[in-house]
Amino acid sequence: MKLNSLHIKNFRLLEDLQIPQLGRVNLIVGKNNSGKSTVLEALRIYAQVAHPAVLGRISREHDELVLSKPSDLDTAEDTNEFPWAHFFHGRIVNLTSKIYIGEAGAETSGLRISYLQIRVAPSVVSEVYHPSSLTECLKIDRQSEQQIVSNFTLDFASQLSVHPSKTWFSDSRVSLSYIPTRLPDINQLAHIWDSIALTDNQSVVLQSLQSVEPDVENLIFVEKDAGDADEDPREARSRRVRPRTAKVKLKGIPRPVPLQSLGDGMLRVLQLALKAFPAKGGFFLIDEVENGLHYSVQERIWRQLFDLAENLDMQIFATTHSWDCIESFAKIAAEKSDTKSVLFRMGRSIRKSDHGKIIATSFTGDELTAITQADVEVR
Repeated sequence: MKLNSLHIKNFRLLEDLQIPQLGRVNLIVGKNNSGKSTVLEALRIYAQVAHPAVLGRISREHDELVLSKPSDLDTAEDTNEFPWAHFFHGRIVNLTSKIYIGEAGAETSGLRISYLQIRVAPSVVSEVYHPSSLTECLKIDRQSEQQIVSNFTLDFASQLSVHPSKTWFSDSRVSLSYIPTRLPDINQLAHIWDSIALTDNQSVVLQSLQSVEPDVENLIFVEKDAGDADEDPREARSRRVRPRTAKVKLKGIPRPVPLQSLGDGMLRVLQLALKAFPAKGGFFLIDEVENGLHYSVQERIWRQLFDLAENLDMQIFATTHSWDCIESFAKIAAEKSDTKSVLFRMGRSIRKSDHGKIIATSFTGDELTAITQADVEVR
């Protein structure tokens, strides 16, 4: 799955954002509140076909209303605040409000989300048009009048009910891995490591760590607390999942060393390397890619990300507000010219006719190299 262009309409800050060309590796720059993270949110929703779980997760990240129990509907009516309303541009919803996320100029093949109000209960309708046939329309109608989690309807030739706990339209979903700005969940990283250990992918992760600390020889995840020595380990595991921590073997050091004792940069590099694998064949989204990374290692990290994008056949979208990160990206983009890369700058239009709406200006690898060499501001 690869997007060649992007059109996001009526989603949060983005009234009508069109990016005519995308690359395999894309860097998004701009000032605070310019919509960089909003693009990543839109792509998360697009990749997961507006799955209720991702809608709820994004809402909770912003402390926005999420229906979790029937009584929440009463609260929504009292405050006149309904779930998902914050997703719409201007936070205003009506029967004509519609979000679009997908390819530019191909509205019949993207994701459309409409807000409906049936009696007093909200529902979200998402429409996904199957690429092979424009007449086949997948319609997801989430009604919450009687219960918060109701059935979902697939509207093809016949009506089928699918419980939300089952696979959510697996033919339409895209592989997705997302790295937020906050510190990583070590247990999540440990789970990914378990899935790639003793494979060729293990060496890729080790090489990433060695790009920052050449003395790294091996990596292991261990339980933080061994617990009571007299306790049956099986009983302990049945009660709870023990937190794990990463340790590395360093050349010349006889005992494993906690990875975090080597600094936040090592943890960030491990996060970037491991989280790439779940994105195979899909989207790898990274918010503030430079977090924790010294400027001196950013070229090496970008080189590895470009290689991973090709080897895992995934498309990378990363945000930054660091000039060092932009320069590093431009240098590697020029070095790896066979991998199409695009930088797009988010900002408000100065045209009076645009009324200050957010637009994007794109730069390809060659254009970006010329701009950075001339010290032209693109952030």
